[in-house]
Amino acid sequence: MLKSMVCLLVVLLGTRVNGSAQNPNTKPHSPTIVFKKGLRGQTSPVKVSFTPSVEADFRISVYLTTDAEADGSCGSVTANWTDEYFGGANRAKSSNSGGPQYDLSAVLHSAANSVITLSTSNCNGNVYDIFVTVERL
Repeated sequence: MLKSMVCLLVVLLGTRVNGSAQNPNTKPHSPTIVFKKGLRGQTSPVKVSFTPSVEADFRISVYLTTDAEADGSCGSVTANWTDEYFGGANRAKSSNSGGPQYDLSAVLHSAANSVITLSTSNCNGNVYDIFVTVERL
């Protein structure tokens, strides 16, 4: 009898622990591409904007390639966004891999109806292509 009660207690306790860790109202999902844009043959700074309609986490991926020499003369790519907690602009800046390619990858939390802006700078008239993908996580 004691053995049966211990087994029942273990089963009930296990069900409670597993059930409390999950929200039955949410379903797991894969990241979804919500914005994608490619601009080729650019010679002046550009701004690419996306306005999410809901508060959510996003992953931004940017790839920029240029005809400039490997001296970093094409400047950078910068992302700006606002979340609901700090109310100010947040910023992420690209890195240069030592050649004519630049990349930016950032995970961020954005407020609903708040513009996420990506901009290039200091490309000095060099020709470049930029590709932007935004995923909702």
